[in-house]
Amino acid sequence: MPCLLPLTVICSRLADSLIFAGVSSAWAEAARLLAAYRATDGHDENLAAFTEASIARLNGDYAGALRQYADLLARQPDFARARLDYAKTLFDDKQTREAQAQFARLQQEELPEPVQQNIAAYLNAAKVRGAWHGSLAVGGVRNSNVRETTGETYCFDPYGLTCALTAAPEAAEGFTYEASAEKHRALAGHHGLFARATLYGTRYKHFPDSSEDTLNVSAGYRYSSAKNTWSAAPVAEWGRADSSLLYRSAGLRGEWQHDFSERTALSAEAEYREMRYAEDYAGNDGRLFSLYATLMHAPSDAWMLYGGANVQKRKTQSEATGYLTHGFQAGAQYRRGDAFSLRPHAALRYRRYGGFNPWIQVRRSDSEQSYSATLKIPRWKIAGFTPVFHVRHTRVHSNAGWLAGWRKNEAGIRLERFF
Repeated sequence: MPCLLPLTVICSRLADSLIFAGVSSAWAEAARLLAAYRATDGHDENLAAFTEASIARLNGDYAGALRQYADLLARQPDFARARLDYAKTLFDDKQTREAQAQFARLQQEELPEPVQQNIAAYLNAAKVRGAWHGSLAVGGVRNSNVRETTGETYCFDPYGLTCALTAAPEAAEGFTYEASAEKHRALAGHHGLFARATLYGTRYKHFPDSSEDTLNVSAGYRYSSAKNTWSAAPVAEWGRADSSLLYRSAGLRGEWQHDFSERTALSAEAEYREMRYAEDYAGNDGRLFSLYATLMHAPSDAWMLYGGANVQKRKTQSEATGYLTHGFQAGAQYRRGDAFSLRPHAALRYRRYGGFNPWIQVRRSDSEQSYSATLKIPRWKIAGFTPVFHVRHTRVHSNAGWLAGWRKNEAGIRLERFF
């Protein structure tokens, strides 16, 4: 409709309402007003384009929003609010280097103090995004069956002439630790590089043969956007038992995560590794392929639910030691502010070995159940470390039950810190 003299006031009021809706981020109201405003003659198309870009940003259409902001700024490069929101959209869409460049230019201009504070906050967030992140945890654990044995005797013939005796379950106390570090370096656009390392293990003083240490490192390419993150990288791992190298492996790992919303995400991981064992265990040399998928949903700020499945295929020199594993897991986390968080977790695993094992006279098949609960109490922090209490029960049913049908309970406490 033409914005004639009697309607000039209406046109002006629509513009004022549109500006107020945009400044207050009331984009639902802005969308309603936009159509009416654009229908008037004499409307400010740049204001309309700014509102349209902002609505696209709110709706998660970052590519559309960035395109509209860029077109607008090509026509009106001194539109400070559009420049600020353009930089924010780049940051939200994980185009970190471009966002930093835009914010740095804005920081050099004479803008109101609250705007300068907002710019400084985004620049600091971009710096944090590219810094090293990690965690460190140390603690103690008690294991009711440290060697995972049954203490049973099995005879292979009806006369009891050929029998095997497994050691009785023994309890032990030990020391656990875990350390991890990761860094992401943003390149142009959504592209980047990352490096990651994880070291963890458990040491039992009187059971060195049950003590384990593992180091896993990877570095490679990562693509990051508001909705999707995926990476591909070579991976290497070393495992140690009884203070001696047990195995080393090298391969490739791919990871992907899609965020359906701020509360729901799906992640998947695929990995292929060549395994090489120490001389005494060389029969375990082979290949390992793993696939994992997990769905996470947070119905509220206090609750997070998750569930997933995994498959592992292990090929070794002997079919009897190769296997196919199917696993399922589910859990929840409840957080009550800084008071505490509680996470119950359950996992099921079914493993079928590749062939008949002449040593145990059966083609082995196992099913494992694991139930755990983890309690964190941030309120009790000590020098930045949060106390974490953990209990877990594991049981295995096997057609070679005398050898592999074991049970164990674990309980521990550790101090954990993230940086």
